[in-house]
Amino acid sequence: MMAKKTRREVLDSIAALRVSHGLNLFPHVAERLYRRSLMQTLRARPILVIALLVVIALLLNGVAYAIDRFVGYIPGFGFTSGSQAVLVLDAPISQTHNGITLRVDKVVSDGNRFWVEMTVSGYSYFEMQDHLDAYPNPDTGEYPPAHLVLPSGQKIQSLFGESPNLGAAEILFRYEFPPLKDVPALLTLVVEKMGGETFIMPLQMRPIHQSEIVPAQPEATSLVQSVALNGLTFILEKVAQSSTETFFEFTVQADDPHLSLLSPWSVLVTDQHGNIYPLIVHTKSSVHFGDTKTYKSAPFRGDEQLTMRLVGEIFTRGKLPARYGYSISEQSPSFHFDPGSAPQVGQTWQLDETLHGKGFTLHLIGARVASEHEIIFEIEPSTNVTRVAFREEPPAEIWADAPTDGGNIQLRMGYRSLPNGPYEISLSTVEFMLEETWEINWTPQPAPQPSSDALLSTPTPDSVPEIYATPTLTSADPFLLEVEALSQKFNSQFETGPAWIHVIWEGGQYQTPGLPSYPPAYYTIEKWLEINKDGVIIRQLSTDRDVDEIILQQNVRVAGYGVNLTQGNGGTVSSESLQRFREDYVVDVLDRAFQNGQSVQHEETTCEGQPCWLIWMQSNVEPFRHPATQKMVIGNIQKIWMDLQIGKLIRSENIWLYEDGTEKIEAFYGLRIIEKLDSAPQEVLDIFSRIILP
Repeated sequence: MMAKKTRREVLDSIAALRVSHGLNLFPHVAERLYRRSLMQTLRARPILVIALLVVIALLLNGVAYAIDRFVGYIPGFGFTSGSQAVLVLDAPISQTHNGITLRVDKVVSDGNRFWVEMTVSGYSYFEMQDHLDAYPNPDTGEYPPAHLVLPSGQKIQSLFGESPNLGAAEILFRYEFPPLKDVPALLTLVVEKMGGETFIMPLQMRPIHQSEIVPAQPEATSLVQSVALNGLTFILEKVAQSSTETFFEFTVQADDPHLSLLSPWSVLVTDQHGNIYPLIVHTKSSVHFGDTKTYKSAPFRGDEQLTMRLVGEIFTRGKLPARYGYSISEQSPSFHFDPGSAPQVGQTWQLDETLHGKGFTLHLIGARVASEHEIIFEIEPSTNVTRVAFREEPPAEIWADAPTDGGNIQLRMGYRSLPNGPYEISLSTVEFMLEETWEINWTPQPAPQPSSDALLSTPTPDSVPEIYATPTLTSADPFLLEVEALSQKFNSQFETGPAWIHVIWEGGQYQTPGLPSYPPAYYTIEKWLEINKDGVIIRQLSTDRDVDEIILQQNVRVAGYGVNLTQGNGGTVSSESLQRFREDYVVDVLDRAFQNGQSVQHEETTCEGQPCWLIWMQSNVEPFRHPATQKMVIGNIQKIWMDLQIGKLIRSENIWLYEDGTEKIEAFYGLRIIEKLDSAPQEVLDIFSRIILP
């Protein structure tokens, strides 16, 4: 469900914010006491002496309830709600069992969420999966189950778990639990099935210190929203700035409970000069795509005029896929259909029924009896509708939805027996693309001056990362070693710099009619990579284009960040090793094929008049029916063409083998251009100069 704040909650947040900035309560107490002679009052009411001392003690010790109701940003956790005192883990704790170390790094409770962050070392993701397969837990999915134990013995099961780095040496886990209104000073975290072990971790909680949180800006300078379009409003809920970073909390809010988003969204931020401010994902929606998201960006001077635009996924070209659905008990748009007392196979009807909803319009134009158990309804194509579903009552038993295919929507309604009288057909679900533009125009406050508090700064690495080493082959097959030697010959020209490497790949994949997917049927990927004298990649720009040369997306990797310039978001890139440019696709595919025992064959042929290898690998697959062709797939074939003179990949094809012996190319990939240059075009350098990183 999309987050929706009440007016009371907004006002509470403002009040909590102002109190959290060190409001001194003593003058207010003293003012009321000094309305009479202080000594007279104290002699007349000695209980006030005790009350005054208690208030002063609380203020001096920094544990007064109001003082702990900080509203701001906590790294990893996100923005606090301000609904009650914020409690955190007093200090990290760790345990080791059978070589597996679990360390609880952070715990935060703010009245709306109870959140735990921990790291695990000595235990791989694949080992974790083996244990979870042996002891499945449907409530927590693929993450080790965890629960809290209160002093009363009550167990609180986690709501969900997530990990952003499952393949790392130290795996980071985050768990969220239901909110606890009265958090005890000491409670217990229990994590099960971690390498067959159970970890019982005592959590000592304390009030948060003001230095541990980035204070949120007053609502008057942060809470802004877009114009409401088709029932959706894009909202900038909260902003917090340190001297080095800015944190945003955005929400997409629906004014109709029937409306929901179907895929993730992001935010593209630009200023009046065309500069791009990538938003680095810091906390993501925990339950739904349409929920609140938190991002990190660069600090601001205060003179920027920012435009914040809501954008959808790449495969939807920035549009927002949405669903409008009704439950069985609700009244929904409907129409009456009368097939007559004895409908016959092949019989047709002309219809003229229009159904409306927020963001869509459906026009039913006809129906025909396809069989003794099915009637197909024809719906005129709409520019934004992608799928529909209806239900009938009575006498129909089932309902179905139909994807668009470029022509009329074919809605196939199944029946045990054809209806023989009038009945009502009700709209159940419509999926469609929202094409409007949701924008927020906002001018930030100047970032605060640097302080001695380095809590939120990124630590400097203790050692310089090493250059990434090429993985050792798992097979010693002679043909594989020959291909590896040829590949090394090709890559050797890119081992030193400084220089720019310009590469253009092309590829494509089969598209199921009516279902958007990425990559498209044909696309190119152009890359500009700058390398230093050791051949290490310093920065790179990657641009995807469709068959009409229209840019689908652009990505940049620079200064430890990976940024999608089309969607405006990104994240940090692992700095454990430095990368050199290598084109080892053929070697990797062959090594994996030999390792898996696949049949590998090759022959010498010609490609565009030059000698080349044709390599093919075949494997059987568990039979399945292809969703587009409806044929049974029984095998997979991969074909690769490789230049025999310079070792360059020419083309690769992934092919499905059908039961009837026919084949279908599912996807292809090839290298069109690769060159080493002294410099990159100015337009490429301009893109790098426009990116304002945190």
